[in-house]
Amino acid sequence: MMKKISIRKFFIFYLILAVMLPLLLLGGAGLVISSGILKEELSQANNIQVHLIGESIKQYLTSHLEEMDLVMILLDSGVNPGEIGINSILKSITESHEHILGIQIADSVGTILSVYPEDDSIIGTDISGHKFFKEAIRRATPYWAPSFMSEQTDTPVTSLNIPYNDGVITSFLSLSKVGKFAYSTASEKSTRMVFITDQTGVFIAHPDEKKVSLREYDPLFIYYRDLWNGVELDQNVIYDGEEYLSHIIFLPNTGWKVALYQPFKSFNEPVKVMAIWLAALTVLITFFAVFFGNRFSIGISNPINVLLDSTKILAEGNYQLSMPPVKFRELSKLAESFKLMANDIRRREEDLKKTKTYISNIIDYMPSVLVGVDIDGKVTQWNMAAEQTTGIKVDNTRGKILSDVLPQMATEMNWVMESIKTHKIRKGTKKTRKTDTDLFYEEITIYPLTANGVEGAVIRIDDITDKVQMEEVMIQSEKMLSLGGLAAGLAHEINNPLAGIMQTASVIKNRLINIEMGANKRIAEEIDVNINDIKNFMDKRGIPAMIDAINESGKRVAAIVDNMLSFARKSEDQKSSHDITILIDKTVELASTDYNMKKQYDFKQINIRKEHEKNLPMIPCDGARIQQVLLNILRNGAQAMHKAGTEKPQFIIRTKFEKEKTLVTIEIEDNGPGMEEETRKRVFEPFFTTKPVGEGTGLGLSVSYFIITENHGGDISVESKPGTGTKFFISLPVKGNKHE
Repeated sequence: MMKKISIRKFFIFYLILAVMLPLLLLGGAGLVISSGILKEELSQANNIQVHLIGESIKQYLTSHLEEMDLVMILLDSGVNPGEIGINSILKSITESHEHILGIQIADSVGTILSVYPEDDSIIGTDISGHKFFKEAIRRATPYWAPSFMSEQTDTPVTSLNIPYNDGVITSFLSLSKVGKFAYSTASEKSTRMVFITDQTGVFIAHPDEKKVSLREYDPLFIYYRDLWNGVELDQNVIYDGEEYLSHIIFLPNTGWKVALYQPFKSFNEPVKVMAIWLAALTVLITFFAVFFGNRFSIGISNPINVLLDSTKILAEGNYQLSMPPVKFRELSKLAESFKLMANDIRRREEDLKKTKTYISNIIDYMPSVLVGVDIDGKVTQWNMAAEQTTGIKVDNTRGKILSDVLPQMATEMNWVMESIKTHKIRKGTKKTRKTDTDLFYEEITIYPLTANGVEGAVIRIDDITDKVQMEEVMIQSEKMLSLGGLAAGLAHEINNPLAGIMQTASVIKNRLINIEMGANKRIAEEIDVNINDIKNFMDKRGIPAMIDAINESGKRVAAIVDNMLSFARKSEDQKSSHDITILIDKTVELASTDYNMKKQYDFKQINIRKEHEKNLPMIPCDGARIQQVLLNILRNGAQAMHKAGTEKPQFIIRTKFEKEKTLVTIEIEDNGPGMEEETRKRVFEPFFTTKPVGEGTGLGLSVSYFIITENHGGDISVESKPGTGTKFFISLPVKGNKHE
C-alpha cells in the first residue's frame, strides 16, 4: 500500500528549500505578479469599458423601443390608420427625438398606410418583400434590421420593426450617437480602439470613418460570432502589423458586435525594466523553478485537478467516478468522501425520479380530469384524462387561463378564486356539458393548495353521466312498479261492473230488437203492441247501433283492463327456447299487414334492414309476448314516421350476443322525427301517449316494459333526440328470467 504523507509536511519541506533563494524567488515572483496584475487590471478595465459601451448602446436602443411603445399606445387610444390624427402622432414623436429620422406604418399585406416625414409617393408602397417586414411578421416580436447609410445625413441608420395590428410599425434610427458612445468612453486612452458592427458584420462605428461611410465589412466578424460564449471574448489579434488584446461582446436582440483593442505594449513597457534586472538571474533560477515547480504541481495540482474534473463529470449527471490513487492522506480522504457523496447524490436523484414518475403516473392515470391552476387562474397541471376529454395537449395549456382551455369552467372561476382565497374545498358542483351528439353530466370539486408556500388549486372533474342515467333508470323502475300495482288494483275494481254493463247491454238488445224471441212475442201480445212496430221504432231511433257501441266500448275497456293486469302478474304461459331472429322475422311479417286506407298508411312502404349476428344462442322466452313487444315498437315507429312525413322511412334491426353478460341484445332503430327528452323519459309510463284521444291507450310500451323486465328478467331502454330518430334497446338473458 502506498505510504500516505500529509500536505503540511510536504509543504514545510519544500518551503525550507525555497527560503534559501529569497531574492531570486521574490524577484521573479514580483516580475510575474506585477506583469500579471497590470495586465489583469488593464484587461478588467477594458472588459468593463466594453460592457459600458454595450450597456449605453442597449439603453439607447431600449429607449427607442419604449418610444415606439408610446406610439402604439397613442394609436391604440382611438386613432385608426388613415385618419389625420395618426400623422400628428408620428410627427410629434419624430420631431421631439432628433435621433428618429422617420416612422412608417404598414398593414398586414405590406402596404404603407402612413409615413412621417410625409411623402405621398411612399403611401401605398408594397414592402411585403422586404426582409425587415417579413422578419417582424414571422417573429411576432420587435426586430432590429441590419444598418444602411442614410443619403440625407450620410450616417449609418438602422430600423426598428414592431408587429402591430397584423401589420408593422417601422422607425428609422440614426446611429451617429452610437459612435459617440464608443469614442467618448475610449478617448482617455489614445492607444485604445473601439469598433462596432451590426449583425451582418458591417462597421457602424470605427476610428477610421471611411470604413463606416464605405460600408466595409469586419473580416473577423464570423470568427468572433462563432466563438461567442455569452459573456465576453479576450483574443490576441494582429492589426496593422501590431499585436493587440481584443475585448469583444455581442449585444442581445440586435446581434451587434462591440470590440475594444488594447496594444500589448501599453502594459508590457513597465515590466521591461524589471525584466532586464532579472534576466541575469533567470538562468540560475530556471533550474530551481522547474524542479520545485514540477514537484509541487505533481504533488498537489494533479490530485486537485482530478477532483475538479470529477466535479464537472458529476455536474453532467455521471456518477460513476474513477479516481487514480493519491499519496496525500488528506486528498485521499477527500477523494473517498467525494465518491461517497457522488453515490449518495445518485441514489437520491434516482429516488427523486422514481417518486416524480410515480406521482406523475398516479395523476395521469386517474379517471378524473385533474387540472392545477395558480392564484391567477392559469393552468399549471394537466393530466392525461384532461387531454383525452378536451383533445388539448398539455404543452398547449400551460400558462393559459383555465376558462380558455376548459370553457365549461368559465362560470366556476369565481368559485375557484374564492376557494384559493378562503382555503376551503368546494365540492359537488354539478354541471352539464354538451357535444354535437351527446349530453354529459360532470361533478366538479375544487381543492385549494396552501402547503410550503405554493398557492393555487387543483380542480377535479368527474364524469357522472352513467350515475345520473342510473338514477333516472331507478326512479323510472320504481315509478313503473308503483304504477303496476295501482293498475292491477284498478283493473280488478273495474272488471266486475264492466262485466255487468256488457251483459246487461246484450240482454237489452235481445229484449228490444229480437222479434223471434218467445218472451218478447208473449209480452207484446199481452200489452197488445205490434212487435214489428217496436223493432221499426228502435231501428229508426238507432237504438241497436247505440247498444252495439256500448258493447264495443266495453270490449275496448276489457282489453285495457287485461293490459293493466299484465303490470302485476307473471306470465302464466309455458316458456320455451326460441330463435330470436325467427321471432323478429315473424313480427316484421305480421307488421306488414298493418294498413290504413283512410290515412294512406302502409307498413310495407318502410324499408327493413336486418343486421343479425351469426350463431346466436336460443332464448328461453314466451314467443308470443316477445312478438307483442316487437310489434308495439315497430307500429309506434311506423306511425310516427308516417305522421312526420319521413322521406324513405327505415328500420334497422340488429341482434348480437354479449358473452360476458350472457345476454342477447336487440336494437331497433328508425330514422323518424325522434322525441323530446321529457317524452323519452315517460314512454314506458302507463296511459302516457302523444296520440290524439281515441287513437291510443298509452299502454303498449308500458306493457312491453313489464313483459321484458318482469316476465323475462331483461332490460328495455330508449335513446332519442328530436330530428335524429329513435333507438330501442332490448336485452334478454340466455339463462332465463333472473327474477324467477
